[in-house]
Amino acid sequence: MLSIKLKTFFFCLILTLLTGFGGPILLYFIPGFITYLNIGINLAGSLTILFGAVCLSTAFFLLAGLPGAILSITEASILSFFLVIMSKYDIDGVKTFLGGILILAVVFILSLALFTDENITFQKNIEKTQQEVEEILKKQQPNLKAEEKIKIDVLFKKLKEYIARFFPALMAFGIIITVLFNIIIARFLSIKKGIEIFQPQFSKWQLPEHLVWFFIAAGIFAFILEDPYKSAGENMIFIMAFLYLIQGCSVINYIFSAMDFPYWVRVVFYFLMCLQWYGLFFLSVIGMSDIWLEWRNRFTQKKEQISN
Repeated sequence: MLSIKLKTFFFCLILTLLTGFGGPILLYFIPGFITYLNIGINLAGSLTILFGAVCLSTAFFLLAGLPGAILSITEASILSFFLVIMSKYDIDGVKTFLGGILILAVVFILSLALFTDENITFQKNIEKTQQEVEEILKKQQPNLKAEEKIKIDVLFKKLKEYIARFFPALMAFGIIITVLFNIIIARFLSIKKGIEIFQPQFSKWQLPEHLVWFFIAAGIFAFILEDPYKSAGENMIFIMAFLYLIQGCSVINYIFSAMDFPYWVRVVFYFLMCLQWYGLFFLSVIGMSDIWLEWRNRFTQKKEQISN
């Protein structure tokens, strides 16, 4: 057992170091891998392993003069701790998903509020995103005609305004995707190992019904009140719509699985849905309406009626 713990510690240490070198992009899957590695080890042992790996990684980057890497390590380690604890207590996937979003959001907000580096502030993040978009558009401008450049400049000005106004929602999208990917990775690998964590499977996920009140409250803020409450409501609408989009994907995935569609058909369907905004809107509507219409139960009942 000691050798298993040592191997797990070694791999967790390497993954934590990679997070520091690789930055935020590795946050999308490393906590999921760490959760998988700790399957079969008791909670106390797993927490000890993670704590040791985080401490050594933090010390390494401090000695190397790379304090900026500690932010990525902090976010990855906190999500890893959370996922490991949830898996040990056999908490279901939906609760883990929502809890992970909340915890990672709090960590992100605190990091922006407390981090001393002047380059890591809320406004700096907005400006950095705007600058990246501007560089992409400028690369395209030499090949454009004069009237097209004017249109691009007007479009870019509007885009900068939208980025500033909806930056919290954009950050929330990243957090939601991060937690979702890590849960899916940890669950997929655990099934390969013969142990199923974060049940049920994604096609049976259903968000709590009371979350719809957040959507209703967001609508009131967005359409009745004035800024800054209006802006907060608009961001919350997009965040809730994105959560219901994920539930819509769960419903569609259930139907695809029940009808035994090949995976290439599913990939093509989701690709087409992502091409236009109304495809994403359709998935969000499916997800939200599932609260009342229970699409999966209706489909199962209809399928049984046809087979009988």
